[in-house]
Parts: sequence; structure tokens; C-alpha cells
Amino acid sequence: MTSDPATETSVTGVLKSAPGSAAVETCNSLANLVSLLEKTVPPVALVDLDPTPKRMLADLDPIITRFGQTRFVALSTDVTSDLLLDAMQIGARHLLGKRSIESELAGVVSRFIAGDAAGQRRQGLVVTVLSAGGGSGATTLALNIAHEIQLETSRQVLLADLDDRYGAVAAFLDREGEYGIADVLARKQIDEELIRTTALAFSDRLHVLLSPASARSSRYLPIDYAGINEFLTVCRRMYACTMLDAPRVAPDVAARLAAASNMTYLMLQLSVKDIRTARTLLKTLGELGVLPENITLVISRYHRRSVISLAQAREALGRDTLVVVGSDFRHALESMTYGQPLAEVAPRSPLRKELRDLALGLLATFAAAE
Repeated sequence: MTSDPATETSVTGVLKSAPGSAAVETCNSLANLVSLLEKTVPPVALVDLDPTPKRMLADLDPIITRFGQTRFVALSTDVTSDLLLDAMQIGARHLLGKRSIESELAGVVSRFIAGDAAGQRRQGLVVTVLSAGGGSGATTLALNIAHEIQLETSRQVLLADLDDRYGAVAAFLDREGEYGIADVLARKQIDEELIRTTALAFSDRLHVLLSPASARSSRYLPIDYAGINEFLTVCRRMYACTMLDAPRVAPDVAARLAAASNMTYLMLQLSVKDIRTARTLLKTLGELGVLPENITLVISRYHRRSVISLAQAREALGRDTLVVVGSDFRHALESMTYGQPLAEVAPRSPLRKELRDLALGLLATFAAAE
């Protein structure tokens, strides 16, 4: 939809010359666009926001809500952070600058169509990492397992930082960005293109969604978990594994994440405080419907001279089996200092070996690797 002949010519020229091109219909007003959408269900609708982008987005909002099966791509001469955020909030899947139509439009449209065709793709894992106390190593475990999995599989892996207090993943991997997980979950509809354009690439196969605590957007946006199941459904199609770093979420949120995950790790150290916190959290999760066998307890920073023994911890926690990760502060600190996973800075470290074993165990257990 556009009232600008030059934009219409540019868009139709690109789409009609693209490989596997489909039929292109044009109109010059939102009213005409609604009439077309009532007759057919196109996979993509392109809407020109000029010359009044803010007003056009306000008028487009109810249309996007009404026609949920169509992906809406907004076109604008000027692409600013504020306009991008406004477009995301009403449910537009992409905001494309008109200067980029010839270079980017065909790729954007083809990704939407390819995403629909890939609906039967093998489903990926969802793994949640919870914590019973600060400094237990939840983020270290989450990001390193995610990194190890992407080394072993041909598919991509997503690491989402749900810690809205500190957002340590950004610092651990030395990444900066405007938007993150809160912006994705704030959308009325969530699809592959939204996640792909919001996530940062640590590598070709490891993507990162930042916490609102570390995203640089001038407007702080708290995490709204209402859309978490829709988000994870899309992630399962996109990624071999979606790792949720969630060390400080409320118990009801922890229960929702655990219920939606293939594996949930609860990290704790061998201290009275962490053991008591873990027992309370396990009891609460059980009352919220999470089965005890769905939670794997991980003792981090373990050393043999701990005041509390593993046997005492098993008895106190009511668990016969505990996963143990040894104390390797030097290499963990080196990893944080250089903003790189252990596999990059300390590939032969004992901690890297233990976390790699956990990652390979996940892949073997759930057969997620291709």
C-alpha cells in the first residue's frame, strides 16, 4: 500500500524479479488495503508510512490486530529508533528504509514465506536455568551450554537473558544493543522475523536476546511473560536450543518457564542459605504443578573441603542425584574478563569440560542435534 508512484515502482520491480516471485497487488490507502485483506490472506503486506509515519502507525494498529495471519512490513524514508519501537509495539514485523528496498526487500519477504514453509521443521529444545542464590554461576552455565550446543549442531542456538535486574549476559559476551527479550514479548504477535531482527549475533550460530537491564533503549520496558509460550513455540522452530537465563524470576514465572522447558536447572552452592532457598523454591514449584523430576539440581563451585558435604546436601534437598560443577574461579573470571565463552579462552579448563559434558548430555538425551 502506497500513494507514492516511485515507491510502488521500486517495490513491484524488486518482487516481480525475485526468484519464485508471487503475485503482487497494490492499493493507495489503508481503506483499500482492508478491502483486499478481506478477500484474500497474503503472507506479507507492505505499508508505506510516509509522509506521516506516526499517524500511519496509529491507523495501522487495528488492521494488524484484525488480520493476524498476514505479516506487515512498514516502509519509511527515515528509520529511527523511536519509529522502529513504535512499529514493533503495534505488531509490524519489520521496518525497512526506502533506500534499502532494492537491496533488502526480497530477502525480508522470502524469509517470511520460508518461515511458513518450514513449519514442520524439527522442534528444538528449551532449557531454563534458575538460581537459588546470587553468584551461583547460573549465567556462566547458561551461556556456556548454549555455546557448546551451537558448536555441535548445524542449527542456530538462542540465549535469552531474563534477568531484568542486572542483565549479565551482555557483559559476559561483550555485546551491546538497543532492544531485547522485553521488546519481543511486548509484541501482540511473535514470529521468526521479529526474533531474528531483535536478537544480536554473537556468532553465526549463537544469537542473544538482551535483558531490559542491559538494552540501551531510552525507554525501559519490563518483561511481560504473557506471551512467553508463543515466543517459545516460535523459538522451537527456529533454534536447536533456546536457553533461558532466569536467575531472579518470581516463583510463578519460574513455574511457567519450567513447565514449558525440556530441562530446567536449579543452581545452588553448598551453603545453608542456598540449600534453604532451593528447598523453598522446589516446594513452591511443586505446588504450582511442576513435577520434581523436571528440575535438575546443580551444585556449583564445589570443592571437596566444603563445610557441607554432598551427602548432607542430598539429604537436606531430598534428592538422590545432584549434578556437580567444580570450582574453577580463575578460568570463569578469565572468560568474563575477555567477554568470551570458556571454549574460546580456556578450552582445556576443568569447568569447560564439565559444562561441555552437560551440553552433550542434553543433545544425546533429547536428540536435538541434526
